[in-house]
Amino acid sequence: MKAVSHSNSSRLTVPRRNLKLLCLALLLFCVPRIMAAQEKPDCPKPKPVAPAARVADAKFWTAMGVLGTSAAADYIATRQVLDRGGYEKNPIFGRHPSVARQVAIGGAYFAGEVLLAYELKKFGRRHRWARHLWLIDPVAQSEEHMRSLR
Repeated sequence: MKAVSHSNSSRLTVPRRNLKLLCLALLLFCVPRIMAAQEKPDCPKPKPVAPAARVADAKFWTAMGVLGTSAAADYIATRQVLDRGGYEKNPIFGRHPSVARQVAIGGAYFAGEVLLAYELKKFGRRHRWARHLWLIDPVAQSEEHMRSLR
């Protein structure tokens, strides 16, 4: 490397070509050494988060299965009575509902019951006093559907 000194300045200047070569040499020499370092820098480790208990657990699906089965049995029994000349007492369905109307209203009603139970169970996770509140509707409705089968 050749340093050039000017008479009116006390600083040394390096020609541009040599400066580029110097930067390239430093880059080629330092980067592999940094990359090959055995120790990695310490960084904060994320704290392990415990998985939250599922809202829709086995108990929930069991209760909804019992509710769905009892509702299906009720609708089948109602259809059999309607086919023999009986009539429906529930004003939502009408006195002589078609199969499509019975399925649509019954399915919407069941979906609403499942959604209500899910939201109540989710609410009960945050409030101890409401932990088993979600079971009231499925148990009561299952009992009501079973009662109509007699």
